[in-house]
Amino acid sequence: MMISAGMKEISGLEGLYRPQILGWTGAREPNPALWAAMKAAGVEAQFGTLGPVSRSLDAAYAADGDVSEYRRLFEQGVTVISTDTPLAVKSVLGAEVAAAAACPR
Repeated sequence: MMISAGMKEISGLEGLYRPQILGWTGAREPNPALWAAMKAAGVEAQFGTLGPVSRSLDAAYAADGDVSEYRRLFEQGVTVISTDTPLAVKSVLGAEVAAAAACPR
């Protein structure tokens, strides 16, 4: 079983069994420093690009027709992208999505 736990800082992991934790880091501002600290602590980072069109990163990323920003999130340490546009994410991270399908978890 996995637990999605809100993470604002790495100290939020105290008392948790880290392999079971997916750290939810919000859906507003990317936080690569937190994602790196989480990775070093053995916790996978979740970040959301979903939400109302007026403020979602999904809409911002699609506005110029280039959704490569999803790759940047992945490269910065996000393991789970919560999105309203999964096909856009797959279009950029198709190989990674396919590799994840083979994960024994």
